[in-house]
Amino acid sequence: MTIRHLKRILRKLNLRRRPIQYSPTQDVVNIIREECNVSGQCVGYRTMWKRLIRDYGLAVKRNDVMKIMQQIFPNATEERKAHRLKRRMYTLKGPNYKPIMFTKIF
Repeated sequence: MTIRHLKRILRKLNLRRRPIQYSPTQDVVNIIREECNVSGQCVGYRTMWKRLIRDYGLAVKRNDVMKIMQQIFPNATEERKAHRLKRRMYTLKGPNYKPIMFTKIF
């Protein structure tokens, strides 16, 4: 089935996407503040976005939640961002080094 044929069928059945009604920004800001007081500022914007959708039934863009959280809690956002990539130091005796495993012979 081609995309053109699918669009033709959808048009024939009068099926369309619903326009999304996004929630007012001030309501979202208030709910984010309440959630952060309850659960702390340790949740990231993706988790907060999912909570807004699941628990409160709000239609919010993920980028809007990210911007709101950066404005409300700039320190917490920077702390979470700092833990995103941690480099580790490994020391080996040489390339392709495999330690010798000793087994007991009875």
